[in-house]
Amino acid sequence: MLSNKEKNGFTLIEVLVTLFVLSVALVGVFFIITQNLANATRVGNNILGAHLAQEGVELVRNIRDNEWHATDTFGNTLPNGTHEVQALTWNSLNSRWDPAYALRSFNDQFLKKDPATGVFGYDLGADSIFKRKVVISTPTGEGAFHKIVTVTVSWAERASAKSIIVEEHLYDWLP
Repeated sequence: MLSNKEKNGFTLIEVLVTLFVLSVALVGVFFIITQNLANATRVGNNILGAHLAQEGVELVRNIRDNEWHATDTFGNTLPNGTHEVQALTWNSLNSRWDPAYALRSFNDQFLKKDPATGVFGYDLGADSIFKRKVVISTPTGEGAFHKIVTVTVSWAERASAKSIIVEEHLYDWLP
């Protein structure tokens, strides 16, 4: 018959089995947490890329609108070609957004995020992972009354290239 001292203790095998089960469970939990963090980063990059692409379209539309309001013409400040676009600057001399600083030659550079304002552009802040390219074209046979704006935002994620493309058709209000 076993004494009380021998009945109350764990054997070495029971301890090892318990440690093995706990370690397998912890590895599973850490794997799930790691995957969720990677997915959250991926989704966040996709959302930010989509917002940057839509912002590019809206900035080009704003340039078109400012031109039309100032001169009643369409397309003079939207030359065909490949461009970079950034947020317009406020011109305090005439109290309006100044489109002269919005479109620039395409240099395939990273957008920078201004730490003070959180605004993406090419002048202030540290490089982000995003690049934005704006292609403006006039469809054949449409004359000067129609522009196609294609904005591509691209970035590298986990050693693979990602991109989001947004296309917008802009028309003259009074052809």
